[in-house]
Amino acid sequence: MPFPLPIFETVHGSRAYGLARAGSDTDRRGVVVGPRSWYLGVRPGPEQLELSPDHFRHDVRKFLRLLGNANPTALETLFTDPEHHEIVTAAGARLLAARERFLTRRVAQSFAGYAMGQLARIRRHRRWLEAPPAKKPERADFGLPERIVWDPACQARSPEGNPVVLPMIPTMFPVPSYASEAYLDEATRFYHLLGDALASYVYPNGPIV
Repeated sequence: MPFPLPIFETVHGSRAYGLARAGSDTDRRGVVVGPRSWYLGVRPGPEQLELSPDHFRHDVRKFLRLLGNANPTALETLFTDPEHHEIVTAAGARLLAARERFLTRRVAQSFAGYAMGQLARIRRHRRWLEAPPAKKPERADFGLPERIVWDPACQARSPEGNPVVLPMIPTMFPVPSYASEAYLDEATRFYHLLGDALASYVYPNGPIV
């Protein structure tokens, strides 16, 4: 039996919700069970497999944690219509049969939080469309100097080793890694400079306590 073994996979997103238009991508989400080395080995297996930009599969343990936290995307994956299910093994069928057990009180908070987050993005996008910037956006406008953003040693990485990109309007950039020694050195240097700049404003000479 080949591993990782997909036990459930479905078409997800706009095509599953009847919102697709000409040129819309076909998103797929799935769940896999990995080999024993993922769970019993010294090094744990990946939590997510990225087969393409529109095709992801979660390790079953990660997927169950997401369901337990009422993650909207994970829950929606289990509630797509059967016509969009592309892989359903016996284990996948058991997962589908138990899906309503994950509809806990956390759902209200998680879905409301997700909706508010999307609404905030829409409002930011609208403000940008109504009043476009007068100059080309620069990375420094987001509080990160170019030399840090594009330094590979400072960038967060996906399980596949690719830079993790923050899709923020009007410009996208790689996310720094808080586990990166290079990034932590840069942050330490910044706080030292900030401390020097604010030193004269510290109590009793200023308002900072």
